Amino acid sequence: MEFSERLRLLRTQAQMTQEELAAKLFVTRQAVSNYEQGIRYPSLDTLVRIAQLFGVSLDELLSTSVKRRYVGCRIALAVLLVVCCFVAAACGYAAAQRAEQASPMLVVGPLLLPCLFSLIAVFFGAYPPRKINRFAGYRTRRAMRNQTMWDYAQAAFALHVTFLVIAQLAGTIVWLIVSVFLPVSACLIGGMCLLLVQAISLFVPILATERKLKRLSP
Repeated sequence: MEFSERLRLLRTQAQMTQEELAAKLFVTRQAVSNYEQGIRYPSLDTLVRIAQLFGVSLDELLSTSVKRRYVGCRIALAVLLVVCCFVAAACGYAAAQRAEQASPMLVVGPLLLPCLFSLIAVFFGAYPPRKINRFAGYRTRRAMRNQTMWDYAQAAFALHVTFLVIAQLAGTIVWLIVSVFLPVSACLIGGMCLLLVQAISLFVPILATERKLKRLSP
């Protein structure tokens, strides 16, 4: 069953009008109408409110087409980012060789964490743990409160990590271009600083996900 049909069925079973549902979801009646006609899809936050309102899990609520929209786009984006990282590494390495710069690790090193974070985004977006557990997945006290929060946490964390990778990749490409004109010692210091910033920035998607979970917690 498609999401639009599923939402319409849940609403009618609950004997709610579109206006009443819109008020509970903090959206307009036109937005609810668009959801039920398949014109638009709700955000992840709205999906969580729908799941909580009707007492269903996100996995049960989402249809295959909606999952492809939220998960498939992140997979494609993450794969694209990994490819871009390797392309940037090749370009940076070639430039460093021409300029007789330092070890290739000074070029490849800053790309390691963006590639790793891309894999994390793919894992959480495409293969999230289905059941609450203490061994795999995004595991915090709020995320493990119930199945809805768990499903949302995995998807939200993947989305935030994807945005983080975009920012990291942009900064790394700029650094690779600048490093071609720097001496070896400056490249070494700058590369280490960049790696440190990239590692610390992983806390950004964690904090963003926790803030959303706190806001959505009943």
